Amino acid sequence: MVSRFQNPTPQLPVLENQIENNNAEINSINNNLADKKRKLANLEESLAKLKELAKDTLAQTKQEVLAKMEEAKITEREIEETTELKADLNKKGSDIPTLVKLAKEFSQ
Repeated sequence: MVSRFQNPTPQLPVLENQIENNNAEINSINNNLADKKRKLANLEESLAKLKELAKDTLAQTKQEVLAKMEEAKITEREIEETTELKADLNKKGSDIPTLVKLAKEFSQ
C-alpha cells in the first residue's frame, strides 16, 4: 500500500495554486465586507440625521397645529359672540350695520 504522503511533490504546485486562489478570494471577500461596512455606517449616519429631522419637524408641526387650534377656538368664540350680539340686536329691532352707524356718529 502506497501512502498519499510518500510522493507529494507532483501535487505541491497544484495545492500552492489553490492556496493562492483561496487567499485572493479571501482578500476580495474582506475588501467587499469592509466596503459594505462603510456603506452601512454611512446609511446609519444618514438615518440618524433623518430621524432627528423628523423629530424636529414633528415638534414644529405639533406647535403649529396647537396654534391653529387656538386660533380656531378664538374664531369660534368670536362667531358665537357675534351671533349672540346679532340675536340681541334683532330682539331690540336693530342690526349690526345700524349699530356701526350709531357708533361712528357717537365717536365723531
